[in-house]
Amino acid sequence: MTKFDLQFEMALGRCEFGAASDVRDAIRGNPELDLKRIARYSRSESALRFASASVLGGMGRAVAACLPDSFDVARDLLFSPKSKCIFEAQFSFFGALDPENFNQLEKDGIELLLVEYLSRVRSTESYAAWKAGMVLGEEWRSSRSELELRWLMKSARFPAGRLGAINGFRFIIQKRRTFTADELLPLRSLARSDKSRAVRKLARFHMDRLMELRNGAGVPRQNAIRAKNG
Repeated sequence: MTKFDLQFEMALGRCEFGAASDVRDAIRGNPELDLKRIARYSRSESALRFASASVLGGMGRAVAACLPDSFDVARDLLFSPKSKCIFEAQFSFFGALDPENFNQLEKDGIELLLVEYLSRVRSTESYAAWKAGMVLGEEWRSSRSELELRWLMKSARFPAGRLGAINGFRFIIQKRRTFTADELLPLRSLARSDKSRAVRKLARFHMDRLMELRNGAGVPRQNAIRAKNG
C-alpha cells in the first residue's frame, strides 16, 4: 500500500462520524479526498477487499454528505458490481440520508435512487437492503413512498429487495396504527404466495404482529423468538 493510499483511507475513515456539514467540510478541506477519488475507490475490488469497517462506513457517509453533487458517485456505490463488503458502505450511506438536508427536487431524486436500489439489490448482506427500506418507510415517509414500498414488495426482482420493502412498509403501518384490511393485504398476499420462503416468513411475522397490535395485545413471545432466529 502506498503512502497516498494510506493517507486516503485514513481521511476516509475519519468521515465515519460527525454531522453531514462536518463531513462536507472535511472533504473540501482535504486534498486527499475528492469525489473522483472516492468513486475510483468504490470501484476497486482490490482496495475494498482489505478496507476496514471504518473506511467503508466513512465512504458511505462521505458520499451521502456530498449529495446532490455526489449523485453519480452514489449510483456507482449502489449499482456497480464489486466486492460484497461494499454493502457496509451502502448501509452507512442510507443511514446518513437526512431529508432536512435537501430541497424537494433533490429529495425526489434520492427517493427514486432508493426505489431503484431495492428493485435491483440481490443480497441482504450487512442489512443494506433492510436500511434502504427503512429510509423509505421512516425518514422519507409519505403517501408516495408507501405506494412505492407496496410496489416493491411484489415487484422487486430479488428477495432481498422485497424483504427490505417489507421492513419499510410495516414501519409505516405500525406507526399509523389504523391496521385496515387494505393495509394488511400486501403482507397477507406475500405470506401466501411469494416464491421466496424468507419473504413469506417475514411477511407472515409482521402481519401477525400488526394484527396483535390492532387487537391491543403484545407480540407473542414465540413469534418474536422465531423471527429473531429467522
